[in-house]
Amino acid sequence: MAQRLWRTRQVPEQAALTTDIDPVATRPRWFLPTLFVIVLLGLALRWWTAVGTDVDIPIRNDARDYVSYAANLTLDGVYSSDPHVLVGQFKGRAVPDAKRPPGYPLFLAGFFDLGDLGGFIHRVVVAQAWLGALVVWFAGLLAARLLGCRWAIPVALLAALSPHLVVYVPYLLTETPFSLALMTFVMAAACGLMASSPGWRVTLVLVAGLCLGMACLLRPTLDQLAWAVSALVLVVPAWRRQWMIALVFVLGFVTVMGPWWLRNTQVAHQKQSHAMAVTIHQGSYPDMMRDGDPATFGYPYRGDPAAARAESSVHAALADLAGKFRAHPLQMLRWYLVGKPMALFAWSEQSGWRNLFEYPLHRSPWLSSGGLIVLMSVMVGLHPLLVLLALAGNVLAFVPAACRWLPRAAVTGVRVVAWVHAYFLLVHLAALPLSRYSVPFRPLTFLLAIFALACLVAWVRQRKAGHAAAEA
Repeated sequence: MAQRLWRTRQVPEQAALTTDIDPVATRPRWFLPTLFVIVLLGLALRWWTAVGTDVDIPIRNDARDYVSYAANLTLDGVYSSDPHVLVGQFKGRAVPDAKRPPGYPLFLAGFFDLGDLGGFIHRVVVAQAWLGALVVWFAGLLAARLLGCRWAIPVALLAALSPHLVVYVPYLLTETPFSLALMTFVMAAACGLMASSPGWRVTLVLVAGLCLGMACLLRPTLDQLAWAVSALVLVVPAWRRQWMIALVFVLGFVTVMGPWWLRNTQVAHQKQSHAMAVTIHQGSYPDMMRDGDPATFGYPYRGDPAAARAESSVHAALADLAGKFRAHPLQMLRWYLVGKPMALFAWSEQSGWRNLFEYPLHRSPWLSSGGLIVLMSVMVGLHPLLVLLALAGNVLAFVPAACRWLPRAAVTGVRVVAWVHAYFLLVHLAALPLSRYSVPFRPLTFLLAIFALACLVAWVRQRKAGHAAAEA
């Protein structure tokens, strides 16, 4: 199975504009050693960051919830975010809840030790350094399968050197594990739909469904993706022939998510209600400020007297949003069509510390190392270009003329990447567009950016070839 996933191709330049190139050919000998060196570089950066970073109060905000779940689950067998167990004030039995999905707390539970929280944190962040290196490896393999080995190298290099993908390793947050689950899902889905063998196609699509379930247990961003695929199979005539593949995909997804859903129906628990209403309302403030007040940036809903009513139900949130559109139509259109995508892919984290970091730090190599500061400066300069190229690549993936240089099977794989990336963008157009949410999707962003660049190169070569033929 691994060999099938890793197979790439060599595309002769003279045939690069055809659509009948065999997508499975022998990869060049230099590719895997080069990719391995890049992965080692990415691992070294992540390891250095993990052991060299000292987070000020690492168990706070979201991290406190995750660690509390792990603690209560380990010590009392109860899935609860009650933090009293962490401060030695635990009395009686914690009350179960379902405020957050269980994927990351289960991951933390494997390392948890209440008597040695420092050692627990160290073990988690070192493990996350290894998971981050796997993200780089999979990003390179997927890019090679879709774009060819030469274009895969810059994709892997960008994933290895991305400061955002590195600096979240020392935090007890879901970014790194979710990024790996997401990349595994996209890789399995793309390779499955590209497979010529029915057996391989069914197997890989099933794996994709399982991986999507694991991703949703880590972070619910893609919760509705399986149902969106099912709806498209029912509605779009061209997709109806793939109903069996869609059924296998949904089966894999339900197999992973089913126990969590079943638990929530059979166990009395406290659940955060109206989560969709909350995210719709919190994302409805233009430029993430209330009435343009910079003092409210990042948290415009705090202190808003209308917030409680707007977050009471989805209907109330939509009514509040409609009122804002009626009062300020141009401002709201600009925010939803331009401002939100810019905020989502912004370099700086709106709710973070010193632009790049989520929680304050006492020390980090990214604050003291001259080499890392230079690297960060280079990546800051490249960031707007990469985002613009990725958005262009998202569109070009569905333009047949732009994909002529790719094999037919690879076009399918690129469209899987583009579809997931676009779905993520559309979801956050309705939600709070914190740039932190885009971090796990950065490898897909890099892949689409390099794809757009490759389309430009193929177009230039085609024009040159056309001019040379005309002159001859």
